[in-house]
Amino acid sequence: MKWTEIVLPEYRQLILENLKKMELDPNSSPELEYRIRKKDENIVWVREIIHVIPGKSGISGKFQGFVRDITQHKKSRRSSRQK
Repeated sequence: MKWTEIVLPEYRQLILENLKKMELDPNSSPELEYRIRKKDENIVWVREIIHVIPGKSGISGKFQGFVRDITQHKKSRRSSRQK
């Protein structure tokens, strides 16, 4: 399964735009927050940090990322605002 298939549709364009920015500036490491649908159908918030993997002659066209579930953080931040 491709990563973009589990990303909720309203966030896919954001991810594609950031990938294009990385192609223009391979030294950038964008951080994104968006929602995905897990195998169990639960929807969670994630934070992704992504960067280009350099090749022998510059940009390799490959990316590496770190994705972390931040759902609990979002919920606690939201509840503290409502108080």
